[in-house]
Amino acid sequence: MVRSALTETLDEEYKDDVVLVADELVGNALEHTGEALGISLDLYSWGTVVQVRDSGRDTAAVPRNPVRADDDDVTRRRRRRHL
Repeated sequence: MVRSALTETLDEEYKDDVVLVADELVGNALEHTGEALGISLDLYSWGTVVQVRDSGRDTAAVPRNPVRADDDDVTRRRRRRHL
């Protein structure tokens, strides 16, 4: 669905990246809330914005100052180490 919504003028590698981001966001919604209620794509000349809406209300899981993920992080999110 996401790939078909992207314009034909975009190169395939860019489309692959947008599809991957959308897949990760939907996967997170399913993992944490059990459902993804909506997805939207906003296409601009400078890039694409992907948004996924779920039924979760817990925004406490969203860190105020997120830690940058390392290249070897499987989930693209670095776990905070407890000292």
